Amino acid sequence: MKILIVSPYLPAIDIGGCSRKVYDNIRALHARRYEVCLVTFCSEEDRERLSLIEPFCQKLHVEFTQNYNRLSHYQRSALSLRISSLCESGAIDILQCESAFMADYLPSCLRFPAILIEHDILAVSFYQRAQYEHNPFGAIVS
Repeated sequence: MKILIVSPYLPAIDIGGCSRKVYDNIRALHARRYEVCLVTFCSEEDRERLSLIEPFCQKLHVEFTQNYNRLSHYQRSALSLRISSLCESGAIDILQCESAFMADYLPSCLRFPAILIEHDILAVSFYQRAQYEHNPFGAIVS
């Protein structure tokens, strides 16, 4: 199975809890022989950490930025185009989106299942919304 993981930051073991969780998930998927394609932003200061995640990814697409909190229009557009290209290639079986704001980078219509992973309190809100709405993510997952 081929899994596309879209992450707002580079997964690593030494940055923070969310980053570590994504890193551990990718390692576990790789150990089970899933093919992982990671699309992520990466700060210049995290560049040296790429070698830690690279062995666990079949493909790695990185958009470098000076600051995770200040992404240029070009960087956002480049990441969106890269994700769209991968989604349209037919080489993806499932998409895992880390954080709701990253869903803005996804194509409006996906032809395969998608999973949204939230690492904060928004997960509770999404769960409650899912209890009474047919499509709780609206345009995020069509």
